[in-house]
Amino acid sequence: MATKTRLGADFRARFVTAAIGGPMVLLSIVVGGWVFNLAVVIVGIVAATEFQTMIRPNQRAALLMTILTILACIEGVALGIPILIPLAIILFLVLGLAETSQTDQPKSHFFIRNYFYSIIGSLYIGIPLGLLILIRDGNNGLLWTAMLFVNNWSTDAFALIGGRIAGRNKLAPSISPGKTIEGAFIGLTLGSLIGIVIALAGGIAPGLAILTNILIALSVEIGDLFESWVKRRLAVKDSGSILPGHGGFLDRIDGTLVAAVSLYLILRLFG
Repeated sequence: MATKTRLGADFRARFVTAAIGGPMVLLSIVVGGWVFNLAVVIVGIVAATEFQTMIRPNQRAALLMTILTILACIEGVALGIPILIPLAIILFLVLGLAETSQTDQPKSHFFIRNYFYSIIGSLYIGIPLGLLILIRDGNNGLLWTAMLFVNNWSTDAFALIGGRIAGRNKLAPSISPGKTIEGAFIGLTLGSLIGIVIALAGGIAPGLAILTNILIALSVEIGDLFESWVKRRLAVKDSGSILPGHGGFLDRIDGTLVAAVSLYLILRLFG
């Protein structure tokens, strides 16, 4: 009972959700191809809905453009057709400027709050998801993608557990009061180690395995803090409620988005 109390009332829901969702994600990674690509697209659509709802709920035109822009980013990156991204942004800007010109609210504030944030958020979500597809389709894609996700999950899980059991000093109280320095260190250390083991077992050179996994774990924690900051700015607790114990999809993939960019850059740098 004491352990359950220290881990929090939501820990069981978190564990059950992870136990069900984790194998499904790993299966899509193993199968790859259109199955993984479709999973990424579905995540993109759900994330778009959650993000737009945080910014401006019940606005169908803006929601449609958010989904379209995220899909344009995913396909533009994954298919090597980058022109899709600026085209979607231009359409989004046209919609935003048209509505802004007719509002009675302060126009600059209205546009920034209701459209600029949506456009930036669409790029923040869509481009990393497109990079995930490129990583999975690339050389050793199964190994790199599985390593990224397992590192991500381990970093998140051990940061949570370590923080709730051993946490004493707040990491960023003005952004995320629940996160602690001790939890972040435990998550970073164990997430990196687990990722390194997977990389070495897959034949990755030790130096690259260590560098990559430390950067992935660090990126996961930065991504988590960044989304916490965004939610503070938008005055919401969770991005959604679709995942019991975790909140929304955005709450689950916040670290993955930053980690995907970091991993892609390393793979490009080291060929």
